[in-house]
Amino acid sequence: MFYIYDTAGNLRNTNVGHYLDQHHLVGLIVNKDADDEFTIGKITDADGNEASEEALVSSRRNERTLEFSLTLDKVNGWWKDNLTAEQVTAIGTWRQAWLNYPNNLTLTRPIRPTLF
Repeated sequence: MFYIYDTAGNLRNTNVGHYLDQHHLVGLIVNKDADDEFTIGKITDADGNEASEEALVSSRRNERTLEFSLTLDKVNGWWKDNLTAEQVTAIGTWRQAWLNYPNNLTLTRPIRPTLF
């Protein structure tokens, strides 16, 4: 759940979902040319934490750390030595996608290869 406030700090709307990826809405004019027109001033979660690009990047880095801890960090040498060249390439591509994910907000969350 996230909360949308106008520039005067008045709560204008609520929505379900992840508030961090809504940071790009700040400054958007809502209901343009209508009686209830307003400009989005800030977006927060239920605890009042503001959505920002920096918070989203940090959240994506934490996602990456968790994903690697559940996959790459648990892989042993024997398992790695028995991968095919195609599997090694697939893991490398997936790993690079995760390395790029936090800093490029246009990217979607990388899909884990089935071999994990």
